[in-house]
Amino acid sequence: SVRPTTMMESSSTSSSNTNFSSSPYTLTNVEAINLGKSSHGISTGIGFFDHMLDQFNSHAQIGVSVHVVVSKQKDGTGSNADTATVTACNDGGSIHDHAHKNRFANPPELQEVLMGQVGEALGLEIRALLRNSSSSHSRFCCPLDEALVECTLVNNNNNNNNIHNNTDEKDNGNLQIFTLPPYGNFPPKTGRTRIGQMITNPNVRTFFHHLSQSAGLNVELKKIRGINGHHVVESAFKAFSRALRNLIDGTDTTTTTTASNSN
Repeated sequence: SVRPTTMMESSSTSSSNTNFSSSPYTLTNVEAINLGKSSHGISTGIGFFDHMLDQFNSHAQIGVSVHVVVSKQKDGTGSNADTATVTACNDGGSIHDHAHKNRFANPPELQEVLMGQVGEALGLEIRALLRNSSSSHSRFCCPLDEALVECTLVNNNNNNNNIHNNTDEKDNGNLQIFTLPPYGNFPPKTGRTRIGQMITNPNVRTFFHHLSQSAGLNVELKKIRGINGHHVVESAFKAFSRALRNLIDGTDTTTTTTASNSN
């Protein structure tokens, strides 16, 4: 079911000390539908991030939706302007406009907050899909052109594998291995710092960090190879999505599997 996610619901601290309680963003229309399609779409305000979240629709076969709006300004007052803009776009306005798709790309320090907040909110929706899964492990290797990323998931949501045995559901998963950086070979030593308007480091890690915690998943994302940063990031999202599909289906695939290069 669709539910708004307030800042209080998304309050936690990431590995980079991101505090969502001070976030200026509110998430609405947050959902993940098993083997279905959401009618609300994805609009985070970071265009390439939207494209990556859409991989959940295609490769995990879950209908993902999340909208990001401004909830308060620097002076603490509410802002209705962006909410009105988003509503208009949902009614067929300028949602395909490049400026609107990247409306929250800046400032850079708030982009990490937004991506972490989205990760936590979607993780809670994914957790609900995993509650009835009997599968505890999944592994998937996804090639995308020259790039190859391996994703391993451990599901802590079933009784057989709940290693924490506590009631704090936000502390039931962990991003255990993350070796995606540097994102490509160019520029030398650093790789790509942005793909489109999405900042790669540390934002991709921040997203998966909060997603793994709130979803109750132990996650490993390992870059096997890849010289193109775009391909590395997309391979990671696809590998995670296919491994997640295996967990939901209860297929327990712990052997190497490959996905097609189709978008």
